Amino acid sequence: MLYVPVLKMHHNTLSVILSELIKKYRKGHTRNLSVVMQLQDKIIVHHHNRVVVVVVVVVVVVVVVVVVVVVVVVVVVVVVVVV
Repeated sequence: MLYVPVLKMHHNTLSVILSELIKKYRKGHTRNLSVVMQLQDKIIVHHHNRVVVVVVVVVVVVVVVVVVVVVVVVVVVVVVVVV
């Protein structure tokens, strides 16, 4: 019988802690999130094609960066091994 209230208390404190963390996180990031959401909404509503272009450009940039990093790492490894 003693275990039940203890478990309930523990569960409540956990949920309270979680909700507080979520609140803090939201307070810190709501401005950014809302701005981003608004921008996304506007872009999606007005310029659906541009969104696709932007996504493609971002993906291409990321791929290029990854390739460059890999090439640099390979070159460094080769130089270290040779020297």
